[in-house]
Amino acid sequence: MKYRAVGAILAAVALAGCKPEAERFGYKGVDLDEGEMEFFTTGGGCTNYVPSRVINVYEKYEFTADELRLIESSGVSFPSETFVALPEGYRAAETGPWFTTYEKDGELFGAKGKFIFIAHRNDDGKFLTAESSFSTYWPDKAAALAALVALKDKIAVGFAPKKIYDFEDCFVAEYVRLRVLGIVGQKADGVWTCMLCIQDKCRTGCGSWEPYEEQQSRLNRENYRKAMAKWREQATGVLSANHEAVEKLRLAAGIRGFGADAESRWIVSQDCRAYQISICGERTVPPEADTDADAFFAALWRDLSAEIKLATGIDFPDAPGKSDEENGWLIGEAFAASDIYEARAALFVPKTVSNGESGSTVESGSTEERPVAQWQILCGEKLQKGFVLPERPLPVQ
Repeated sequence: MKYRAVGAILAAVALAGCKPEAERFGYKGVDLDEGEMEFFTTGGGCTNYVPSRVINVYEKYEFTADELRLIESSGVSFPSETFVALPEGYRAAETGPWFTTYEKDGELFGAKGKFIFIAHRNDDGKFLTAESSFSTYWPDKAAALAALVALKDKIAVGFAPKKIYDFEDCFVAEYVRLRVLGIVGQKADGVWTCMLCIQDKCRTGCGSWEPYEEQQSRLNRENYRKAMAKWREQATGVLSANHEAVEKLRLAAGIRGFGADAESRWIVSQDCRAYQISICGERTVPPEADTDADAFFAALWRDLSAEIKLATGIDFPDAPGKSDEENGWLIGEAFAASDIYEARAALFVPKTVSNGESGSTVESGSTEERPVAQWQILCGEKLQKGFVLPERPLPVQ
C-alpha cells in the first residue's frame, strides 16, 4: 500500500510537470500561447523579449493575494484606478497637454525615494491613472544596480512571482495580472535611478505616457470630437425646429406629404445640412417590356413624378436625363426644388430580361422570377427664414 501511495504521488507530480508553463502559472484561453513573444525597451535602448503574456493579457483575471500584498507593501498607488480626488500627499510634478505626473516623497523596503503615477483628468474632474512606480536616486550606476538587485531579492522572497526574467539593467517579475518591472536608468541631470513599475495587465487605464507633441495631438483630437458632438446637437435642434416650420407650410399649401407612417423616416442627414427622407421601391417588369424597355421606363417615370408631385408639390421633368448603361440597365435621374423642398429621384430599369441563366429568358406570362425595376426618392427640407445652421468645427490638421 505504501508503494502504491508513493507511486500515485510521483505520477501526479510528473503529470503536473508536463503542463505548459503558462498553464501552470494560471493563465487561460489565448494567453496560453507559449510561442508568442513581445518586447519592451529600456532607457538605454535595449530590446528585451519575454512571452507575450508577461506584458499583456487578453483574458480576465482576479488579483491574487500575492499581487495585492505587493501593491500594498510597496506603497504605490493602485494601478489603473480612477480617483475622485488626488491621493493624499501627491503633488503635480510635470504637467503636459494630456498627462500630468504626480509624485510624493516616501520609502520602499528601507530606501527613500518618490512614489510616482501619471494621470489624465476627465471632464468630470476624476483622475484616470495607469502605471504606478517608485524611484530611488543614486550618484552612480553601480549604486543603482545594487539597489536593483536588492529590489529583485525582496520581490522574489516576499511576494512569490511566477518567474523572474533578468536583462541588462532591469528585470521582470511575472504575475498573472500584474506587470512588474525593475529598471535602472540615468536622468538628464546625470542622476541614476532604480525604478519599480507596476501595471495592471487587465486595465489600460489612461494609457502610457507620451511626448508632449503626441499629447497635444491627442488633446486636439479630443477637443475636435467634443466640438463636433456639440455642433451636431445644435444642428439637429435647428433642423428639427425647421421641420416643424416646413410641416406648417406644407399643410397650409394642401400638399399631401409622404404619409402618416413616413414621419419616423425623416432623419437628420449625415452631414447635418438637412432634414431628409429616403423612399425606395420596386416594380416587377411586365412581359411587354421585353421588347420595349424604353416605353416601360417612360411610363414608370411618369408614375414616379406624379407621386413626387403629390408628396412634395414639386413638378419633376417629364423625361429625366437617361443613360444607357453597358451593364444592362436604363438609368434616369433628375433634381427639382420648391420653396420648402429639394428632391432627387432615380429610376433603374433592366433592359435585358433573364432569369440569371446564360442564354435563358423568362417565359411569357411568368411573374415569379421576372426582374424588377427600382426607384428612389430623396427629399430634403430647405432651411426657412430665421433658421441658420451653426458653423461646423474645422477638422484637426
